[in-house]
Parts: sequence; C-alpha cells; structure tokens
Amino acid sequence: MPRQLHHFVPKFYLRRFIDPTAEPRELIWVYERNKSDGQLRQLRHVAARTDYYAMRLPSGNKVYAAEVSLSRIEHAAAKVISRLESGESQLSDLERRAFSIFVAFGWSRVPKFRDEAERNTRAAMLDFLETVAIDFPELAPRAERARAGWELEPESVQDPSLVATMGLTVMGMAAGHLAMQLLKMRWSFCAIEGPTPLITSDSPTLVASNSAPDAIGDLTVMFPVTPHLLFHACPGDGTYAGKLNADYAAMANKCTAACSQRFVYSSSPIAVNWNLAG
Repeated sequence: MPRQLHHFVPKFYLRRFIDPTAEPRELIWVYERNKSDGQLRQLRHVAARTDYYAMRLPSGNKVYAAEVSLSRIEHAAAKVISRLESGESQLSDLERRAFSIFVAFGWSRVPKFRDEAERNTRAAMLDFLETVAIDFPELAPRAERARAGWELEPESVQDPSLVATMGLTVMGMAAGHLAMQLLKMRWSFCAIEGPTPLITSDSPTLVASNSAPDAIGDLTVMFPVTPHLLFHACPGDGTYAGKLNADYAAMANKCTAACSQRFVYSSSPIAVNWNLAG
C-alpha cells in the first residue's frame, strides 16, 4: 500500500486558521519553538507526517486502523464545530462526547506525546526482560545486551512495529481518560470581541496542579475552536456562552503559545511569546 500523509493536527480544523488574504490558496502561518521567524506554508503539509498512524504487521503490510478511527472522530467533531460557529453553545450529550473525544485526542496524538509513550514502552519491555532473567538465567546475556543497546540507542532495542503499536494504544487510552474528565467539567464557549484573533497550536492547553491521576482537581483546558471562539473547561457543571475582550484574547494567545508542544499556527503574522511569564 502506498505511503500516506497523516495529520497530527486535523486539516479541517487548521483550515479555520488559514490566512484570509491568501485565498483561494490555503496558507497558514507556522511558528516553531527556538526559531525566530514564522513561515507561511501550504495547509496540506502542515502538522503532518508520513504513515504517522500506520501499524506494520510481521508480514510487512501496513494497517491504517488508527487513521480510520481518527477520521471518524474528526467527522463527528466537525459537525459540532460547525454548530458552534453558527452561534450555538448548548450541545446534546452526544455532541459533548464527540467534542470531548476530539479535544482529548488533540492532546495525545501529537509527536511529543507519542514519542514519550514509545520510550516508556521500550523501557517497560526492557525491565520485564531483566525481571524474567532473574528466574531464567539463560536470558541474562540477552538482557545485558539489551541494556547496553538501550543505553546507546534506545530505538533499536525492541521491534519498532510492536513499540509503535503500543504507542498508539497508550495514545488512545490517554485520550479516553481525558475525554471522561472533560465530560464532568464546566464548559464555556467565549466569542472574541475586538481585532485580536486567536491563534492555535499543536495541542490543547492543559493546566493542572493536582497530581492525582483519577481526579479532576483544578484541571483547566483551553482550546481555540476558531480564531474568534475559545473553548474553556474547568471544574463545575453546565455549559455557558460568554465574550472575551482584546486583552483576554491576547492572554489566551500567550497561554496557547507557552503551552504548545512545538508549533503555533495563526491566520496572520504575529509576535509569538513562548514564555508564559514573559
């Protein structure tokens, strides 16, 4: 099967942040950490990697089940976002669930999260091999070689297809956990007043000081739905509509950039402040 270009930030979502002055071409401003200048890039090549969600079977064939599932999630979320764009803020339970899943995967599907999940998978597999070697001494040399290889080149220790599959599994489990938390929170959809459009990034903004993995604590989630509509979730109940002035929009943009994984996307040239305290 030919290689496919998979987006870790959905194209239909980023399309809302393209530069309107570049139409009919779909161009978006992209800013990367540790680089001073932004670039106006073609939308189809932004936030994408080749075969990012592909799983390779022992036979060498590739399976795109994860990409198919994410496409369904995006399709359901696109309908909800279209309603929000039209001014609706009260969503059905089904729509809230679709939007929660979409936002949650926006956090777990980015390369930084997946890379960390795969590193942890390799480490766990190595720890398991060393534990088994205690009861089966004949495996000790293999465990030692694996440890030496891990220290020199972690990616070469285990079967990459198995590690990638485990990484995708962790991605889905983490998204499911966050989606369940979002459904228990107070939602606000805030329209932006004034000339300051919202920017977006490669990940929703999550801020929490409670370390308990199964508690919402003071978790706050912020997600720019469009350049003119901000989603905000915090502990509480219900769904509300509100408005943000230019100062709050600028503050939201500052938080979006500071909490991004690597990239920020904008519909116009901006001065990105990557430091929340700056």
